[in-house]
Amino acid sequence: MFIFSDQFCKRGSGYVRKIGIAGMCRFFILYAGSEIFYCLNTEVYKRVLCLPVFLTQKFNKSQKVDFLKIIIISRGTGMVQQVENPRILPSALSIAGLDPSGGAGIAMDLKTFAACGVWGQAVVTALTAQNSLTVTRSVPVPANLIREQIAVLLQDITPLAIKTGMLASADIISAVAEALPRPIPLVVDPVLAATTGYSLTRSDAVPVLVEELIPLATVVTPNIPEAEIITRQYHLCTRGDIIQAGRSILDMGPCAVLMTGGHGDGPESVDILITRDDVSFLSAPRAPYDVHGSGCCLSAAITAFLAEGMDLFPACRKAKELLSTAIEQATPGLLGRYILHPGPVS
Repeated sequence: MFIFSDQFCKRGSGYVRKIGIAGMCRFFILYAGSEIFYCLNTEVYKRVLCLPVFLTQKFNKSQKVDFLKIIIISRGTGMVQQVENPRILPSALSIAGLDPSGGAGIAMDLKTFAACGVWGQAVVTALTAQNSLTVTRSVPVPANLIREQIAVLLQDITPLAIKTGMLASADIISAVAEALPRPIPLVVDPVLAATTGYSLTRSDAVPVLVEELIPLATVVTPNIPEAEIITRQYHLCTRGDIIQAGRSILDMGPCAVLMTGGHGDGPESVDILITRDDVSFLSAPRAPYDVHGSGCCLSAAITAFLAEGMDLFPACRKAKELLSTAIEQATPGLLGRYILHPGPVS
């Protein structure tokens, strides 16, 4: 039995090293010769990171790592499985609603994950009747089923980053906050209403979002209308107003807030990343036509790039670039609105 410690534990020619990803030390690596063990915490038999979810480039800089053979210790049984020459991908999880048009929600998230080279996973929180222009009905999935989806998924594959989208009620938000594995980068996209005005989250759920989920977030990605609801600071018109609202959300406990600029005016869409140390601006040409699903695409791309091990600012910057490409490649629907097409990322 190998004994794990916070830094190093020697056993023959092998040792254990704690690896930090996206600023969080979460993973332990053990390698001895060509054999590599890896797990999520110090108890190797309890939580094990299984294929296809680990990030190979985190080890390429180390001369001691040999990827010819990886040993996986099964969760629960402790059985050992040897994988020769594995193809390993980072994985990301979307916890969101289903949009049948494929232009938003988990369908857009999975397309975006794939475009970023990330293995996509999805937990469904709501079924909707909608197209690119209109939402006519939304039916939430029971909170206990959402909790079970997450729990069963985590028995097999642990994501390297997670995003939340549509969470329709207070009990769903509480169930998700309780079930989320920690500490894993979390992107909270507070989907409160469709662009057409159809409410996707009950008004009494907003305080629970603020108290239970937002404090867990690596980054929160509200647009201006969502930020107004969360902060109760309405008529956010100037850049100073938007930054102040972002700081109000930052005071709720997340590590950062990305105030997205899609609902603003002018030729440039400017997103504002607000942390406790800095305010940064990410600009791109505004879409020349009305698009569906831009907030989902952006937050999913951030999640994917965090899963790949990027720090937050580079992840947001690259996600902004992906969104611009998706807008350029958008496909018009019969109702006149464009549906984004996230293409492969170089």
